[in-house]
Amino acid sequence: MLEHYRNDPRYYYETNFISGSISIRDEYFESSSLPEHDQVLLQTFGFAYDEDFNRAVAVFIRYLADLSPEHQRVWHAKMLSGDYKLHPDYYRSSILGEWGTRISIFEAFTLELTVINQMAERMGRPALFRETFTSNRPTEFGFLLRPTLAEFNAFVHLLDKMLSDNINKDFFLDDVPLEEDQTRPDGKIVVRQKGTLALLEEWLRKFFRPSDPKPFDDMFKGFRSVRKLRQKPAHAVNENVFDIAYFKNQRRLVIDTYDSLRTLRLVLANHPRVKCNPPEIQDHLAKGAIWDI
Repeated sequence: MLEHYRNDPRYYYETNFISGSISIRDEYFESSSLPEHDQVLLQTFGFAYDEDFNRAVAVFIRYLADLSPEHQRVWHAKMLSGDYKLHPDYYRSSILGEWGTRISIFEAFTLELTVINQMAERMGRPALFRETFTSNRPTEFGFLLRPTLAEFNAFVHLLDKMLSDNINKDFFLDDVPLEEDQTRPDGKIVVRQKGTLALLEEWLRKFFRPSDPKPFDDMFKGFRSVRKLRQKPAHAVNENVFDIAYFKNQRRLVIDTYDSLRTLRLVLANHPRVKCNPPEIQDHLAKGAIWDI
């Protein structure tokens, strides 16, 4: 249901992945270019889950009643049966009138990018990430609305652009060489640029030596899993398929990637210049109060 509104530029679709709203953009309000029955407003919607964490959109009947009859019929046709429960924080805000207790993992992701860049500044270096996406978070950066191979691959591509493609090589200064010599099958030596993840790992292993290497190794495994998934569809023609499993695959990928990003922030927090002048970290990040559903 939400896909139609998200993908149509005539609508303003906003969500924090706990709740959201839909409205017509100002330039199309009372405009002859858009039929009146399509000029709709949905004051609020939330998300719900069954016992297997399959997601659904939840809307109070009061707000559905404000839609045009044409849109009401579409919503009615997609109504789900079964036992679904509201997202805990949407229940708190909409039913109990309380503040939410956590933030979504997607909001936490962009906040981590911001904190890491603040740490880089305190280290006297250029930003590690070129963009933090806090004010321009891509609309597609969220849980899948339709569990298809095409949408999953599109999300993987976006996630990799926000991570490895987003790493700023200027951050490394002259600490590690940006190029390396490689021998071709014919014996000739060629000079190639190192990948951003390879540079990050080389730099971190040069300056940080943890007593327990497992979190370090898991961090790079998480980052590289995104790159590997992105490269797979880049070199193959796949038939698009619909499979509920993509919901769970994406959730697992997001959790693993966020854990890697958080580990990176915790590693950089050990830098002497960051230790003596740490950036302010939002309570939700510091306490790990993050929703991954």
